[in-house]
Amino acid sequence: MWIIGGGDTEEYAHDVWSSTDGRIWTLEASGLAWLNSSVITVLNGSLWIVDTWDHPGTVWNSPDGVNWTQVAAGAQWAPRLACLVVAFQDKLWILGGSDAETQQTYYNDIWNSPDGLHWNQVGAGGTAWGPRVPHGTVFQNKLWVLGGAIFPLNGDTIWLHDAAYTFDGGTWEGVDADGVGYGNEFNVFDGQLWDMNRSYDTGGEWEYEQVYYRNEVWRSLDAAHWRQMPNAPWQERVSQQIVTFDGKAWVLGGILDDNNSLNDVWCLTPVLLTVNTGLGTRYKLGEDLTLTLSAGEPDGVVGYQWWKNGAAIPGATSDTYHVDHFTEKDAGTYFCELTGDGWGSSSPVQIGVLEPNMPAATPAGLAFGLTLAVAAVMLRKRKAVRRGIEGLER
Repeated sequence: MWIIGGGDTEEYAHDVWSSTDGRIWTLEASGLAWLNSSVITVLNGSLWIVDTWDHPGTVWNSPDGVNWTQVAAGAQWAPRLACLVVAFQDKLWILGGSDAETQQTYYNDIWNSPDGLHWNQVGAGGTAWGPRVPHGTVFQNKLWVLGGAIFPLNGDTIWLHDAAYTFDGGTWEGVDADGVGYGNEFNVFDGQLWDMNRSYDTGGEWEYEQVYYRNEVWRSLDAAHWRQMPNAPWQERVSQQIVTFDGKAWVLGGILDDNNSLNDVWCLTPVLLTVNTGLGTRYKLGEDLTLTLSAGEPDGVVGYQWWKNGAAIPGATSDTYHVDHFTEKDAGTYFCELTGDGWGSSSPVQIGVLEPNMPAATPAGLAFGLTLAVAAVMLRKRKAVRRGIEGLER
């Protein structure tokens, strides 16, 4: 993991640090006076920095975090602030932002570059997403714009809550969304998209007395529809950074509501979960249903939540879910999530009603049995047809 530059409300840092475990950090470079308010990404095995505030359009890269090369002092796109910078399809991408002069003209144009020097405009957001300071990320091989904001000089911040994606940067598809917007900090972790920064302000970008600090955690399977998880154990903050490293989600630093900066490190570890269905996946009416979760060595304090048919089961917050006297209403799709200091989500299991004389089989076994039964029926039909034909010939 790399910590590069950044700063607090008073000044920037001009150094580079790395760590393989989040605990021990090594100073890789210092005295980088050009390192101000920038966006950092990884492309083709190198670190890339695009200045999006003090010297918009300035691009640097490094193969090792120690030796840095200025690739460009300016870009073909108009100087802008707070644009979205991502690595996508082996290129750097710039999306949207506000103009560097008045900060009151907003863009939704889209540029990319294979080398940080030569930039090509590939389109604009069109009707899918309008001019803004955008939030977004790359998820499931798509480039997403997820919400964003407009900051009037004299007025309340306008937060946007829409979503759109593209496969190529030129053609965009808007989708219905819930839960995006505000000060999102997106990261892909354990096959899902996570947002661990829902802080926001209501009266201007730098009016900190009107900032709402949060420790909320949200996740999504499709980038459009979001589910809130239990609040994180860290102090409510803004400007924290989220990364995925070594199979874990990491939260680094941030700023508290008293403007003090943090240098703490948190991580969320996925845990392998298995559901034991006891008697099988089909139960007789009146039997007891017991589902037991097996979790592989969770660290720290963890909690449990059972789900049925996509909805959390009230009070089902232990590693075992039990139903006395199984009824047809208890049939459905179940899974369990681990929360707290560890994270995991079990594969869903389908629980159904066992009819009389039906074996308590798994869905796969039941399907196989039905396949054999169908094959037997077809075979009998063929024999009957053959006997009929032979009779006609005689």
